Amino acid sequence: MKAALKSVPIFALLLLAMHGPTALAWTTQINCDNGAPGTRVPQGGPDEFTQAFTNTVYSKSVVTTGPVSCKMGIDAGTDGWGSWGGTYTFPTQLTPGSQLWIRVSLYVPVGFDYAATPWLKFIRVHTRSASTTDNGFLDLYINPPTGTVWDDATKTSVTDPFTFYYEGKPIPHALGTRGLNSIVPGEWETYEVYYKFDTVSKANGGTGEVRIWKNNQLLADLPDQVTLKDPATYADAFYLFTYWNGMAPATQSLYVDGITITDDTPANRDAKGNPCICTQTMQAQPTPPGTVAVQ
Repeated sequence: MKAALKSVPIFALLLLAMHGPTALAWTTQINCDNGAPGTRVPQGGPDEFTQAFTNTVYSKSVVTTGPVSCKMGIDAGTDGWGSWGGTYTFPTQLTPGSQLWIRVSLYVPVGFDYAATPWLKFIRVHTRSASTTDNGFLDLYINPPTGTVWDDATKTSVTDPFTFYYEGKPIPHALGTRGLNSIVPGEWETYEVYYKFDTVSKANGGTGEVRIWKNNQLLADLPDQVTLKDPATYADAFYLFTYWNGMAPATQSLYVDGITITDDTPANRDAKGNPCICTQTMQAQPTPPGTVAVQ
């Protein structure tokens, strides 16, 4: 089955029969390890993307712990919709009080141009309601490698390498330090985002909060972040890339692997005691002889 559900003890089953359905914790892992190089990554099956867009294929050019990874391509002059990235629909609706962790291993080749206007969409969570199909995305953006972006917290333009932004309640949070936390081309790196869903932020008496890690190090904790637009809103899906703001500047590809999506509180903790998936940072394996150079 697509999402691994935790076993339920007998007393919980009795409560379920007495009081109606209860959401069970789930975990999905998309490991990009089981396909022939050059073939399109499958979709809709166990531990797969719900939608794998057309330029998402298996590749052995750059790998981590398995024989292949997922190569995601974009065509110059396009926004990439339908071709760039993939989506995963959650098995349950994530309503106020729910939590979510998403972790992705990413390899950006040397020379990859991620310039976008104003940001490049990266790790995204879609929100909606029963009556409204789109209440905005909770977006972790990759900022352009040069120039500045707006940070609402400081009310200034900054050079930070990432931005977090909820389209349902727009507050641009610039984060990280350019150089120190920027994407390192030619290396596997891990990115993880935690969401506590609420219409009121933790800083304002609710529970809404977002945390972001890079390579298992806490990059940002945003207790002032509202994560649901209103009480009827819920999170329903994860989008990886999928849309290039301002059109792609070049025809190019990058690589992902080790994708974990879960609403089940992880056992691991970061240095501050926060629950996180926080597994070992993936390392690139030698490129097999005779394979095509990274593109």
